[in-house]
Amino acid sequence: MLDSFGLAQWANRNQRSDTQWISTQTALARRSHDHSPNTFPDPKLLSLLGAPTYLPPASRCRFFSSILHELRSQRSHCISKLAKYGLDHCGSPAAEAQTEFLRILHGPIPLVGLPWAFSRAQRKLGHTSDYLIFDSSTSGWLLEGWDRDLRLSAPLIKGRSCGINFAFRHLKVAKFLLECIRKYDVFHFYSGWSLFPGLSNGVPFFPRYKDLPILKRLGKKIVFYHAGCRDSKLRSKFSKNIPSLCEVCKTGMTGGCNDQLTTAQCLMERKHGHRIVTGFPDMSDFDRESVYVPAAVDLDLWSPSENREKTSSQVLRVLQVTGNIETRGDIKGVQYTMEAVKRLKDEGHQIDLTFVDNVPVRSMPSIIEKADIVVDNLLFGWYGLTAIEAMALRKPVIAFLRQPWLKFHSERFSRPPIIQSRPDELHSVMKQAIMNGDLEEIGLEGRRYVEKVHNPLKIGQMLIDLYRSA
Repeated sequence: MLDSFGLAQWANRNQRSDTQWISTQTALARRSHDHSPNTFPDPKLLSLLGAPTYLPPASRCRFFSSILHELRSQRSHCISKLAKYGLDHCGSPAAEAQTEFLRILHGPIPLVGLPWAFSRAQRKLGHTSDYLIFDSSTSGWLLEGWDRDLRLSAPLIKGRSCGINFAFRHLKVAKFLLECIRKYDVFHFYSGWSLFPGLSNGVPFFPRYKDLPILKRLGKKIVFYHAGCRDSKLRSKFSKNIPSLCEVCKTGMTGGCNDQLTTAQCLMERKHGHRIVTGFPDMSDFDRESVYVPAAVDLDLWSPSENREKTSSQVLRVLQVTGNIETRGDIKGVQYTMEAVKRLKDEGHQIDLTFVDNVPVRSMPSIIEKADIVVDNLLFGWYGLTAIEAMALRKPVIAFLRQPWLKFHSERFSRPPIIQSRPDELHSVMKQAIMNGDLEEIGLEGRRYVEKVHNPLKIGQMLIDLYRSA
Protein backbone atom coordinates (compact mmCIF):
# COMPACT_ATOMS: atom_id res chain seq x y z
CA MET A 1 0.00 0.00 0.00
CA LEU A 2 1.00 3.63 -0.34
CA ASP A 3 2.49 3.96 3.15
CA SER A 4 5.66 5.71 4.33
CA PHE A 5 7.83 2.75 3.38
CA GLY A 6 6.27 2.60 -0.06
CA LEU A 7 6.85 6.29 -0.73
CA ALA A 8 10.46 6.10 0.40
CA GLN A 9 11.10 3.01 -1.71
CA TRP A 10 9.38 4.64 -4.65
CA ALA A 11 11.39 7.87 -4.36
CA ASN A 12 14.76 6.12 -3.95
CA ARG A 13 14.13 3.31 -6.40
CA ASN A 14 17.51 1.60 -6.95
CA GLN A 15 19.17 5.04 -6.49
CA ARG A 16 18.06 6.03 -10.00
CA SER A 17 16.92 9.50 -10.99
CA ASP A 18 13.20 9.87 -10.32
CA THR A 19 12.89 11.91 -13.51
CA GLN A 20 14.44 9.15 -15.60
CA TRP A 21 12.31 6.47 -13.98
CA ILE A 22 9.03 8.38 -14.34
CA SER A 23 9.81 9.20 -17.97
CA THR A 24 10.63 5.57 -18.70
CA GLN A 25 7.47 4.30 -17.03
CA THR A 26 5.29 6.82 -18.87
CA ALA A 27 6.76 5.78 -22.20
CA LEU A 28 6.35 2.09 -21.40
CA ALA A 29 2.75 2.62 -20.32
CA ARG A 30 1.90 4.33 -23.59
CA ARG A 31 3.76 1.75 -25.67
CA SER A 32 2.12 -1.15 -23.85
CA HIS A 33 -1.31 0.35 -24.34
CA ASP A 34 -0.75 1.08 -28.03
CA HIS A 35 1.10 -2.07 -29.10
CA SER A 36 0.97 -4.83 -26.52
CA PRO A 37 -1.94 -4.55 -24.08
CA ASN A 38 -0.95 -7.81 -22.36
CA THR A 39 2.38 -6.32 -21.18
CA PHE A 40 2.27 -4.12 -18.12
CA PRO A 41 5.19 -1.75 -17.38
CA ASP A 42 7.01 -2.48 -14.15
CA PRO A 43 4.68 -4.64 -11.98
CA LYS A 44 6.45 -3.35 -8.84
CA LEU A 45 4.90 0.06 -9.44
CA LEU A 46 1.49 -1.62 -9.40
CA SER A 47 2.37 -3.23 -6.09
CA LEU A 48 3.63 0.01 -4.53
CA LEU A 49 0.36 1.78 -5.31
CA GLY A 50 -1.60 -1.12 -3.88
CA ALA A 51 -3.53 -2.06 -7.01
CA PRO A 52 -4.61 -5.68 -7.65
CA THR A 53 -2.63 -7.39 -10.39
CA TYR A 54 -5.77 -8.85 -11.99
CA LEU A 55 -6.85 -5.56 -13.58
CA PRO A 56 -7.22 -5.66 -17.40
CA PRO A 57 -3.82 -4.61 -18.84
CA ALA A 58 -5.22 -1.99 -21.21
CA SER A 59 -7.12 -0.29 -18.40
CA ARG A 60 -4.09 -0.43 -16.12
CA CYS A 61 -1.92 1.27 -18.70
CA ARG A 62 -4.36 4.08 -19.38
CA PHE A 63 -4.79 4.85 -15.72
CA PHE A 64 -1.13 4.61 -14.74
CA SER A 65 -0.07 6.71 -17.68
CA SER A 66 -2.19 9.57 -16.33
CA ILE A 67 -0.83 9.06 -12.79
CA LEU A 68 2.78 9.03 -13.97
CA HIS A 69 2.24 12.11 -16.09
CA GLU A 70 0.92 13.98 -13.05
CA LEU A 71 3.78 12.79 -10.87
CA ARG A 72 6.22 14.03 -13.47
CA SER A 73 4.56 17.46 -13.50
CA GLN A 74 4.82 17.60 -9.71
CA ARG A 75 8.45 16.50 -9.57
CA SER A 76 9.86 19.70 -8.12
CA HIS A 77 7.21 19.81 -5.39
CA CYS A 78 7.13 16.26 -4.12
CA ILE A 79 9.02 13.39 -5.70
CA SER A 80 12.40 15.09 -6.07
CA LYS A 81 12.34 16.09 -2.40
CA LEU A 82 11.63 12.54 -1.36
CA ALA A 83 14.40 11.21 -3.59
CA LYS A 84 17.02 13.77 -2.56
CA TYR A 85 16.45 14.05 1.16
CA GLY A 86 14.48 10.93 2.06
CA LEU A 87 11.09 10.89 3.70
CA ASP A 88 12.34 12.07 7.09
CA HIS A 89 13.83 15.34 5.80
CA CYS A 90 11.15 16.94 3.64
CA GLY A 91 8.23 19.13 4.59
CA SER A 92 10.00 20.83 7.49
CA PRO A 93 7.55 22.10 10.14
CA ALA A 94 9.94 24.98 10.88
CA ALA A 95 9.69 26.21 7.31
CA GLU A 96 5.90 25.97 7.48
CA ALA A 97 5.74 28.03 10.68
CA GLN A 98 7.32 30.96 8.86
CA THR A 99 4.45 31.07 6.35
CA GLU A 100 2.01 33.87 7.13
CA PHE A 101 -1.03 32.15 5.64
CA LEU A 102 -1.87 28.47 6.02
CA ARG A 103 -3.13 26.00 3.44
CA ILE A 104 -5.87 23.87 4.99
CA LEU A 105 -7.91 20.88 3.80
CA HIS A 106 -11.20 20.04 5.55
CA GLY A 107 -13.09 16.79 5.06
CA PRO A 108 -13.73 14.23 3.79
CA ILE A 109 -17.29 13.87 5.15
CA PRO A 110 -20.17 16.36 5.48
CA LEU A 111 -20.56 16.99 9.21
CA VAL A 112 -23.81 19.02 9.32
CA GLY A 113 -22.22 21.94 7.48
CA LEU A 114 -19.33 22.55 9.88
CA PRO A 115 -16.43 21.94 7.43
CA TRP A 116 -18.03 24.37 4.98
CA ALA A 117 -18.54 27.08 7.62
CA PHE A 118 -14.99 26.70 8.96
CA SER A 119 -13.35 26.74 5.53
CA ARG A 120 -15.32 29.78 4.31
CA ALA A 121 -14.40 31.71 7.45
CA GLN A 122 -10.72 30.82 7.10
CA ARG A 123 -10.78 32.01 3.50
CA LYS A 124 -12.14 35.37 4.65
CA LEU A 125 -9.19 35.51 7.06
CA GLY A 126 -6.82 35.21 4.11
CA HIS A 127 -5.91 31.52 4.27
CA THR A 128 -6.26 28.85 1.61
CA SER A 129 -8.97 26.56 2.96
CA ASP A 130 -10.69 23.90 0.86
CA TYR A 131 -13.48 21.46 1.65
CA LEU A 132 -13.15 17.93 0.26
CA ILE A 133 -15.94 15.35 0.13
CA PHE A 134 -15.74 11.78 -1.11
CA ASP A 135 -19.13 11.81 -2.80
CA SER A 136 -21.84 14.48 -2.94
CA SER A 137 -24.42 12.05 -4.35
CA THR A 138 -24.62 10.05 -1.11
CA SER A 139 -25.38 12.95 1.25
CA GLY A 140 -26.19 15.99 -0.85
CA TRP A 141 -28.92 17.14 1.54
CA LEU A 142 -26.26 17.72 4.22
CA LEU A 143 -24.09 19.98 2.09
CA GLU A 144 -24.08 23.74 1.75
CA GLY A 145 -21.27 23.47 -0.80
CA TRP A 146 -17.84 21.98 -1.42
CA ASP A 147 -14.61 22.65 -3.28
CA ARG A 148 -13.59 19.14 -4.34
CA ASP A 149 -15.79 16.10 -4.92
CA LEU A 150 -13.93 12.84 -5.64
CA ARG A 151 -17.20 11.09 -6.58
CA LEU A 152 -15.96 7.75 -5.30
CA SER A 153 -19.26 5.93 -5.70
CA ALA A 154 -19.43 6.70 -9.43
CA PRO A 155 -18.13 3.91 -11.73
CA LEU A 156 -14.69 4.96 -12.93
CA ILE A 157 -14.77 2.47 -15.79
CA LYS A 158 -18.27 1.96 -17.14
CA GLY A 159 -19.25 -1.61 -17.85
CA ARG A 160 -16.52 -3.06 -15.64
CA SER A 161 -16.95 -5.22 -12.57
CA CYS A 162 -17.17 -3.90 -9.02
CA GLY A 163 -13.68 -5.24 -8.23
CA ILE A 164 -12.09 -3.28 -11.05
CA ASN A 165 -13.82 -0.06 -10.09
CA PHE A 166 -12.82 -0.66 -6.48
CA ALA A 167 -9.17 -0.84 -7.52
CA PHE A 168 -9.39 2.31 -9.59
CA ARG A 169 -11.13 4.11 -6.73
CA HIS A 170 -8.22 2.97 -4.58
CA LEU A 171 -5.74 4.57 -6.96
CA LYS A 172 -7.79 7.73 -7.37
CA VAL A 173 -7.37 8.58 -3.69
CA ALA A 174 -3.67 7.62 -3.76
CA LYS A 175 -3.22 10.08 -6.60
CA PHE A 176 -5.14 12.73 -4.64
CA LEU A 177 -2.90 12.14 -1.60
CA LEU A 178 0.15 13.08 -3.64
CA GLU A 179 -1.61 16.25 -4.73
CA CYS A 180 -2.45 17.06 -1.10
CA ILE A 181 1.17 16.60 0.03
CA ARG A 182 2.16 19.39 -2.34
CA LYS A 183 -0.85 21.63 -1.76
CA TYR A 184 -1.73 21.70 1.98
CA ASP A 185 -0.05 22.32 5.35
CA VAL A 186 -2.97 21.37 7.64
CA PHE A 187 -5.38 18.43 7.40
CA HIS A 188 -8.57 18.93 9.43
CA PHE A 189 -10.49 15.65 9.60
CA TYR A 190 -13.96 15.03 11.07
CA SER A 191 -15.53 12.23 13.13
CA GLY A 192 -12.48 9.98 12.97
CA TRP A 193 -12.17 9.94 9.17
CA SER A 194 -9.08 10.54 7.05
CA LEU A 195 -8.25 10.28 3.36
CA PHE A 196 -7.97 6.50 3.84
CA PRO A 197 -11.18 5.78 5.79
CA GLY A 198 -11.19 1.99 5.69
CA LEU A 199 -14.73 1.97 4.25
CA SER A 200 -16.47 3.95 1.53
CA ASN A 201 -20.25 3.55 1.46
CA GLY A 202 -19.85 0.22 3.24
CA VAL A 203 -17.30 -1.12 0.72
CA PRO A 204 -13.79 -2.05 2.00
CA PHE A 205 -11.41 0.68 0.94
CA PHE A 206 -7.83 1.62 1.82
CA PRO A 207 -6.29 0.09 4.96
CA ARG A 208 -7.53 2.53 7.54
CA TYR A 209 -5.41 5.60 8.36
CA LYS A 210 -2.42 4.59 6.22
CA ASP A 211 -2.22 8.21 5.05
CA LEU A 212 -1.63 9.60 8.55
CA PRO A 213 1.98 8.40 9.09
CA ILE A 214 2.87 9.80 5.65
CA LEU A 215 1.37 13.21 6.38
CA LYS A 216 2.86 13.46 9.85
CA ARG A 217 6.38 12.50 8.75
CA LEU A 218 6.17 15.10 6.00
CA GLY A 219 5.57 17.79 8.62
CA LYS A 220 1.85 18.27 8.01
CA LYS A 221 -0.45 19.28 10.87
CA ILE A 222 -3.29 16.82 11.58
CA VAL A 223 -6.40 17.84 13.52
CA PHE A 224 -9.39 15.64 14.41
CA TYR A 225 -12.78 17.22 15.13
CA HIS A 226 -15.67 15.48 16.92
CA ALA A 227 -19.22 16.72 17.27
CA GLY A 228 -21.21 13.74 18.54
CA CYS A 229 -21.28 10.91 21.05
CA ARG A 230 -20.88 7.99 18.62
CA ASP A 231 -17.19 8.64 17.95
CA SER A 232 -16.16 10.26 21.22
CA LYS A 233 -18.01 8.73 24.21
CA LEU A 234 -17.58 5.42 25.98
CA ARG A 235 -20.95 3.71 25.70
CA SER A 236 -20.52 1.87 29.00
CA LYS A 237 -20.34 5.22 30.83
CA PHE A 238 -22.52 7.48 28.67
CA SER A 239 -25.42 5.00 28.77
CA LYS A 240 -25.66 5.47 32.56
CA ASN A 241 -26.67 9.13 32.20
CA ILE A 242 -30.27 10.04 32.93
CA PRO A 243 -31.96 10.68 30.59
CA SER A 244 -30.16 8.09 28.47
CA LEU A 245 -29.68 8.61 24.75
CA CYS A 246 -28.20 5.11 24.39
CA GLU A 247 -31.53 3.44 25.20
CA VAL A 248 -33.07 4.62 21.92
CA CYS A 249 -29.99 4.93 19.68
CA LYS A 250 -30.01 2.27 16.94
CA THR A 251 -26.30 2.81 16.23
CA GLY A 252 -25.38 1.45 19.64
CA MET A 253 -27.93 -1.34 19.45
CA THR A 254 -26.40 -2.64 16.20
CA GLY A 255 -22.81 -2.53 17.49
CA GLY A 256 -21.75 0.63 15.64
CA CYS A 257 -20.89 2.29 18.94
CA ASN A 258 -18.87 0.42 21.56
CA ASP A 259 -16.00 1.00 23.97
CA GLN A 260 -13.51 -1.04 21.96
CA LEU A 261 -14.00 1.03 18.81
CA THR A 262 -13.91 4.33 20.70
CA THR A 263 -10.75 3.40 22.60
CA ALA A 264 -8.97 2.30 19.43
CA GLN A 265 -10.04 5.55 17.76
CA CYS A 266 -8.66 7.61 20.65
CA LEU A 267 -5.30 5.80 20.61
CA MET A 268 -4.96 6.30 16.86
CA GLU A 269 -5.72 10.03 17.07
CA ARG A 270 -3.30 10.51 19.95
CA LYS A 271 -0.59 8.75 17.98
CA HIS A 272 -0.97 10.58 14.66
CA GLY A 273 -2.87 13.78 15.43
CA HIS A 274 -1.47 17.08 16.67
CA ARG A 275 -4.78 18.23 18.15
CA ILE A 276 -8.12 16.64 19.03
CA VAL A 277 -10.99 19.12 18.98
CA THR A 278 -14.53 18.73 20.28
CA GLY A 279 -17.64 20.65 19.32
CA PHE A 280 -19.35 20.07 22.69
CA PRO A 281 -17.95 20.75 26.16
CA ASP A 282 -17.00 17.25 27.28
CA MET A 283 -14.47 14.76 25.95
CA SER A 284 -13.47 13.22 29.27
CA ASP A 285 -14.24 9.72 28.00
CA PHE A 286 -12.10 10.20 24.89
CA ASP A 287 -9.13 12.50 25.45
CA ARG A 288 -8.85 14.82 28.44
CA GLU A 289 -6.35 16.99 26.54
CA SER A 290 -8.82 17.74 23.76
CA VAL A 291 -9.71 21.36 22.99
CA TYR A 292 -13.28 22.67 23.02
CA VAL A 293 -14.12 24.82 19.98
CA PRO A 294 -17.84 25.63 19.50
CA ALA A 295 -19.54 25.05 16.18
CA ALA A 296 -20.09 27.90 13.71
CA VAL A 297 -22.79 28.81 11.21
CA ASP A 298 -22.87 31.12 8.20
CA LEU A 299 -24.46 34.27 9.63
CA ASP A 300 -25.39 35.50 6.16
CA LEU A 301 -27.26 32.30 5.29
CA TRP A 302 -28.86 32.13 8.74
CA SER A 303 -30.04 35.71 8.87
CA PRO A 304 -33.61 36.51 10.00
CA SER A 305 -35.98 37.85 7.37
CA GLU A 306 -37.70 41.11 8.16
CA ASN A 307 -40.71 39.98 6.12
CA ARG A 308 -41.17 36.56 7.66
CA GLU A 309 -44.62 35.02 7.62
CA LYS A 310 -46.93 35.91 10.50
CA THR A 311 -49.54 33.62 12.00
CA SER A 312 -52.41 33.95 14.41
CA SER A 313 -51.22 34.81 17.91
CA GLN A 314 -53.53 32.06 19.14
CA VAL A 315 -51.51 29.32 17.38
CA LEU A 316 -48.03 28.32 18.59
CA ARG A 317 -45.94 26.79 15.81
CA VAL A 318 -43.45 24.24 17.19
CA LEU A 319 -40.71 22.65 15.08
CA GLN A 320 -38.30 19.81 15.77
CA VAL A 321 -35.67 18.19 13.53
CA THR A 322 -35.88 14.42 14.07
CA GLY A 323 -32.25 13.51 13.34
CA ASN A 324 -32.84 10.73 10.79
CA ILE A 325 -35.14 8.85 13.13
CA GLU A 326 -35.68 5.84 10.83
CA THR A 327 -32.02 4.80 10.77
CA ARG A 328 -30.69 6.21 14.05
CA GLY A 329 -33.71 5.99 16.35
CA ASP A 330 -35.41 8.69 18.39
CA ILE A 331 -32.17 10.40 19.42
CA LYS A 332 -33.78 13.86 19.59
CA GLY A 333 -36.61 12.91 21.95
CA VAL A 334 -39.48 13.22 19.47
CA GLN A 335 -41.78 11.06 21.61
CA TYR A 336 -41.51 13.54 24.50
CA THR A 337 -42.37 16.44 22.21
CA MET A 338 -45.42 14.61 20.88
CA GLU A 339 -46.62 13.77 24.39
CA ALA A 340 -46.13 17.34 25.63
CA VAL A 341 -47.96 18.86 22.66
CA LYS A 342 -50.83 16.38 23.04
CA ARG A 343 -51.28 17.34 26.69
CA LEU A 344 -51.19 21.05 25.81
CA LYS A 345 -53.82 20.56 23.10
CA ASP A 346 -56.01 18.64 25.55
CA GLU A 347 -55.76 21.66 27.84
CA GLY A 348 -57.06 23.92 25.07
CA HIS A 349 -53.86 25.38 23.63
CA GLN A 350 -53.66 25.71 19.85
CA ILE A 351 -50.36 24.25 18.66
CA ASP A 352 -49.11 23.39 15.18
CA LEU A 353 -46.35 20.75 15.51
CA THR A 354 -43.97 20.08 12.58
CA PHE A 355 -41.21 17.49 12.30
CA VAL A 356 -38.42 17.91 9.72
CA ASP A 357 -35.72 15.57 8.46
CA ASN A 358 -33.48 15.04 5.41
CA VAL A 359 -34.06 18.56 4.10
CA PRO A 360 -31.31 20.31 2.06
CA VAL A 361 -29.35 22.79 4.16
CA ARG A 362 -30.28 25.81 2.08
CA SER A 363 -33.98 25.01 2.43
CA MET A 364 -33.89 24.96 6.22
CA PRO A 365 -33.83 28.74 6.92
CA SER A 366 -37.24 29.27 5.30
CA ILE A 367 -38.66 26.30 7.28
CA ILE A 368 -37.31 27.46 10.64
CA GLU A 369 -38.49 31.02 9.91
CA LYS A 370 -42.10 29.80 10.06
CA ALA A 371 -41.73 28.40 13.58
CA ASP A 372 -42.40 30.24 16.84
CA ILE A 373 -40.29 27.89 18.93
CA VAL A 374 -37.76 25.13 18.11
CA VAL A 375 -37.23 21.99 20.19
CA ASP A 376 -33.69 20.59 19.92
CA ASN A 377 -31.89 17.75 21.72
CA LEU A 378 -33.82 16.42 24.70
CA LEU A 379 -31.57 13.43 25.47
CA PHE A 380 -27.94 14.13 24.54
CA GLY A 381 -27.33 16.90 27.05
CA TRP A 382 -26.18 19.74 24.81
CA TYR A 383 -27.60 21.84 22.00
CA GLY A 384 -26.76 21.03 18.41
CA LEU A 385 -26.39 22.86 15.12
CA THR A 386 -30.17 23.12 14.64
CA ALA A 387 -30.38 25.13 17.86
CA ILE A 388 -27.58 27.46 16.72
CA GLU A 389 -29.28 27.98 13.37
CA ALA A 390 -32.62 28.66 15.07
CA MET A 391 -31.08 31.17 17.47
CA ALA A 392 -29.38 32.88 14.52
CA LEU A 393 -32.88 33.32 13.05
CA ARG A 394 -34.08 34.81 16.37
CA LYS A 395 -36.10 31.73 17.33
CA PRO A 396 -36.32 30.62 20.99
CA VAL A 397 -34.96 27.11 21.57
CA ILE A 398 -35.81 24.41 24.09
CA ALA A 399 -33.15 21.79 24.86
CA PHE A 400 -31.75 19.65 27.68
CA LEU A 401 -28.33 20.88 28.91
CA ARG A 402 -26.28 18.82 31.35
CA GLN A 403 -25.15 21.03 34.23
CA PRO A 404 -21.40 20.15 34.20
CA TRP A 405 -21.23 20.90 30.47
CA LEU A 406 -23.21 24.12 30.90
CA LYS A 407 -20.87 25.31 33.64
CA PHE A 408 -17.77 24.47 31.57
CA HIS A 409 -19.11 26.34 28.52
CA SER A 410 -20.42 29.37 30.46
CA GLU A 411 -17.07 29.92 32.20
CA ARG A 412 -15.23 30.09 28.85
CA PHE A 413 -17.81 31.83 26.69
CA SER A 414 -21.23 32.88 28.01
CA ARG A 415 -24.41 31.21 29.17
CA PRO A 416 -26.61 30.16 26.22
CA PRO A 417 -30.10 31.77 26.22
CA ILE A 418 -31.76 28.39 25.78
CA ILE A 419 -34.96 27.38 27.57
CA GLN A 420 -33.77 24.34 29.48
CA SER A 421 -35.95 21.28 29.91
CA ARG A 422 -35.55 17.67 30.85
CA PRO A 423 -37.70 15.34 28.70
CA ASP A 424 -40.24 14.69 31.44
CA GLU A 425 -40.55 18.44 32.13
CA LEU A 426 -41.22 19.51 28.55
CA HIS A 427 -44.98 19.95 29.03
CA SER A 428 -44.64 22.37 31.95
CA VAL A 429 -41.73 24.24 30.32
CA MET A 430 -43.64 24.76 27.06
CA LYS A 431 -46.75 25.83 28.96
CA GLN A 432 -44.78 28.38 30.93
CA ALA A 433 -43.19 29.71 27.72
CA ILE A 434 -46.66 30.14 26.19
CA MET A 435 -48.05 31.93 29.25
CA ASN A 436 -45.09 34.29 29.76
CA GLY A 437 -45.15 35.52 26.17
CA ASP A 438 -41.50 36.67 26.14
CA LEU A 439 -40.47 34.43 23.22
CA GLU A 440 -39.53 37.36 20.98
CA GLU A 441 -37.04 38.75 23.51
CA ILE A 442 -35.49 35.29 23.98
CA GLY A 443 -35.11 35.08 20.20
CA LEU A 444 -33.31 38.44 20.02
CA GLU A 445 -30.99 37.36 22.82
CA GLY A 446 -30.28 34.14 20.92
CA ARG A 447 -29.16 36.04 17.81
CA ARG A 448 -26.78 38.18 19.88
CA TYR A 449 -25.41 35.04 21.52
CA VAL A 450 -24.71 33.32 18.18
CA GLU A 451 -22.97 36.44 16.83
CA LYS A 452 -20.73 36.39 19.91
CA VAL A 453 -20.05 32.68 20.50
CA HIS A 454 -20.68 30.92 17.16
CA ASN A 455 -19.41 33.64 14.84
CA PRO A 456 -17.57 31.83 12.02
CA LEU A 457 -14.76 34.42 11.82
CA LYS A 458 -14.05 34.08 15.55
CA ILE A 459 -14.19 30.29 15.42
CA GLY A 460 -12.09 30.25 12.24
CA GLN A 461 -9.39 32.28 13.99
CA MET A 462 -9.55 30.00 17.03
CA LEU A 463 -8.80 27.06 14.74
CA ILE A 464 -5.96 28.93 12.99
CA ASP A 465 -4.35 29.66 16.37
CA LEU A 466 -4.83 25.99 17.25
CA TYR A 467 -3.08 24.84 14.05
CA ARG A 468 -0.14 27.16 14.69
CA SER A 469 0.31 26.04 18.28
CA ALA A 470 0.18 22.33 17.41
